[in-house]
Amino acid sequence: TDEEFETFKEGVSNPPQEVNYDAPAWSSALAQQFLRDEFSEEFSRRHVRRLLKRAGLSWQTPRPQPPTADQEEREEFRKDQKN
Repeated sequence: TDEEFETFKEGVSNPPQEVNYDAPAWSSALAQQFLRDEFSEEFSRRHVRRLLKRAGLSWQTPRPQPPTADQEEREEFRKDQKN
């Protein structure tokens, strides 16, 4: 329903931590889990991506790290990506 979509949109418009998920950012898999937990509904990943797009979110990937980066910076980057 429109009301459920607004609840979904509000949830994914905030960081996942605000709806009790331990993740740094939303992914289609995490949004799929949110829909399952919040509404007891199953959606395919493809449909979840459509819902995310409709909610105004776009697919983002982390920037690749330049090969000239210091080893400590690389490890910190990897650590941040795992959180």
